[in-house]
Amino acid sequence: MKPTLKKYPALRRHAIKKDAVRLSLYLLWLLAWLFGALGYNAGHQKDPLHRGITDWKLALWMLAAALIGFFLFRVYKTLLHPTVSGVILRTGLSHSYTHGEGSGSETVAYDFRHRTVLHLHTDKQKKRRVRFEQKTGSYLYYQTGEQILRFHGFAYPLNLNPTAPHGYVCISCGRIHSQYTEHCEGCALPLIDPKELNSRKQ
Repeated sequence: MKPTLKKYPALRRHAIKKDAVRLSLYLLWLLAWLFGALGYNAGHQKDPLHRGITDWKLALWMLAAALIGFFLFRVYKTLLHPTVSGVILRTGLSHSYTHGEGSGSETVAYDFRHRTVLHLHTDKQKKRRVRFEQKTGSYLYYQTGEQILRFHGFAYPLNLNPTAPHGYVCISCGRIHSQYTEHCEGCALPLIDPKELNSRKQ
């Protein structure tokens, strides 16, 4: 059965709201470009030397607006990022840095991974990449060979390994919790317990 968020209405509302805001801004963006072009034509229609924006130019104008807005407002996250489940084949980074404090045996190193890519073998026997921004140290939560689940509308995948010692991730903000709580300490949205999700066999 396809995983759902039926038991977590607050998370479902949050995802729907994000999609609605993104698509609304995209629609307003397109309307602004369209009315801008029509207004330009209306303001110059009495000028015999100016032909205005013809039909084919208007089509190109709106195509350019659609492409720019598609990436500007990240509409691709609504259209191209469905719920996906799979096993991690390997992990990759686009940016990272290591910072050390102290000296000698007291040196403490911090590894901050900015953008992470998880290469998956999905349940549908396909290969897929999942990208997201990680928080400090949360890379320990995702290990090769473990099953993960990323819900549509949320950036951070859930580790479905019931014995994973890496804590609990908030699928909305990426905060890692050492112990399970009903709500995330960072964004206050519900925290999902992978053990409960597995027991319900969604």
